Amino acid sequence: MTQRKEQIQIIRAALRQSVALSTNIRNEIRTLAWVDGSPPRLVSERNAQGQKVTGKRALTPFRRPETGPERYRLWGQKRDVGTDSRYLLLALGLVRGIPYTRIERKADTLPSAYRLFSLLSKLLPENPLTQEACARWLAGEAAQQAA
Repeated sequence: MTQRKEQIQIIRAALRQSVALSTNIRNEIRTLAWVDGSPPRLVSERNAQGQKVTGKRALTPFRRPETGPERYRLWGQKRDVGTDSRYLLLALGLVRGIPYTRIERKADTLPSAYRLFSLLSKLLPENPLTQEACARWLAGEAAQQAA
């Protein structure tokens, strides 16, 4: 197996772990959100007069305020895992030679070249790319030219 394929497999394995962690966190959030005996369907429904039956006010008595800080902590963790997943996907694209502009066409925030480089260095100790090469790739240069 070539070195490039091995690198792709390593990044994909890390991405799978990240997705599994994100799914576990979301499941924990779901278990914290509602009191036992809450409505089975927690979406906005309307009665015959067109009024919301299970809107925000109707669901308030079923919320568990004591789990607020825990939910907040879990959502923070989930955002961090999501950011890590973004960088793993970018690293996968870089190693595969896909241009950055094709991966993220409408990104609001440009990713950090340092963070991408440090992730690649951690996952792939024999990584031939430099931080400057990652920055050039993020600026729109082809992956082969950036290396």
